[in-house]
Formats: sequence, structure tokens, C-alpha cells
Amino acid sequence: MGEYGTLQKEGVVIVYGSMYGHTAEMAEYLGRELGNRGIKDVIIFDSSKTDHSYIFSTIWKYKGLMLGSCAHNNDVYPKMEPLLHKLQKLWFKKNRYLGIFWKYDVEWWRSKENKKNLLTVYQVWNK
Repeated sequence: MGEYGTLQKEGVVIVYGSMYGHTAEMAEYLGRELGNRGIKDVIIFDSSKTDHSYIFSTIWKYKGLMLGSCAHNNDVYPKMEPLLHKLQKLWFKKNRYLGIFWKYDVEWWRSKENKKNLLTVYQVWNK
């Protein structure tokens, strides 16, 4: 069930790539807040520690997907790049929600207003 665009469960998979832990903090924060807002199934993966085949098998099971990356030489974190490349070929948009978050400045993440804005991004796709 859930494979290749068939019926998916309500829930969100969050996949992130982090060099120094700041993007990981954002992913954990999003996971907690989504749970606080009534989304029961929130699964979080670190793309550098979990095999992408396992991540993909979980992505197909749920309607929501959030992708997060830090900046690395003005590009996506290298451990996220292969996953994004595969998603580009396989992602089916019908009845799915996609959120994107990124980390490029430590001071940006310290702002409570920016944390609120981060959740707004997901809510826009969730309408």
C-alpha cells in the first residue's frame, strides 16, 4: 500500500541533510510542531545516516513529505542530492503535500519569527 501513488496514510515524512546539526534541529522542531497540530505520524530521517531505499519505501506510505538541507558551497548538501535526483524522477504529486526547508545562516534559525514562518510553508501546501 502507498507504493507509486496508490492510497497513502495521513502523515508526514521529513528528510534532511545537516552538516553541523542546525538543519537537524529544524527537522526535529517541525516534527514536534506537526505532532502538536494533530499530525500523528511524523517520521524523520537523516539522509546521511539512513539508506535511501528505506527512506523511499517510507515516503510512498504517507501523503506528506518535507525536505530540508543546509547549504554546501551554494548547493544542496551532498547527502541529499541523490535522494532529490531520484524524487525528481519518481515523485507523484496527486494527493500529496510537499514542504521544503533549508538552513543557510545560524542567526536565521535563532529567530522565533523564522521558526513560525517555517511552519507556515507546510500549512500552505496542506490546504
